[in-house]
Amino acid sequence: MATLNDHSTISTPVRGGGSLLPFWIACLIIAAFLVFGAGLSPDPKSVTSEGGSVETASALLWGYAALLLIWVAPGTALGRGWHFVLLFLLFAARELDMDKAYLSEGILKARLYTGDAPLGEKLIGLLVIALILSVLIRMVRENLGDWWRALRQGTTWALAAGGSLLLAVLSKTIDGAGRKLAPLGIELSDRLDSRLGIAEEWMELGFVLLAILAVCLWARGRSEFNTAP
Repeated sequence: MATLNDHSTISTPVRGGGSLLPFWIACLIIAAFLVFGAGLSPDPKSVTSEGGSVETASALLWGYAALLLIWVAPGTALGRGWHFVLLFLLFAARELDMDKAYLSEGILKARLYTGDAPLGEKLIGLLVIALILSVLIRMVRENLGDWWRALRQGTTWALAAGGSLLLAVLSKTIDGAGRKLAPLGIELSDRLDSRLGIAEEWMELGFVLLAILAVCLWARGRSEFNTAP
């Protein structure tokens, strides 16, 4: 997760006084999903399997993060920071596998555009990719510099956002590690590949949880600024 542009939000009021309550609510949501998932199946691996409790909780929490940002700072979330709301919703859709649920190939798969998929599906895929790129470009242009300065100053929300980004990169790196390494002649044991898959799901959950924490800490910083004498 990148950060909200400080220059555009200095005078933007926030709700909740920067409380960490939404973060703790997110932790309770995770705990509830884990308990519920464990109760449904005696196999602990089912909790971290595709469509399991961890993945479902991640999807729900990305939607929660979008609503949280709109609630704490509607002027930012629906104004200059609209791309963060859209980003969170895109992550939620990704966790629900919506990128490959309705088309013959995944939207991010080259086969969709080079294969025999219908033209309509290719156009839909290209539109989604254009939307993703517009969000990323806007984040880099509007927020990267502010986040980097805040990170160098040790600001808590910037650290949380950096940790969230790190988990995102790590989870993507080990996603399908066995499949990625096979063409290089590197074979992973089924046990190691399975454990990496489990680690990936937990990292993705940590990714969204730290993003929610970053929103809460950012709101706290804005609240303190706006109430300063």
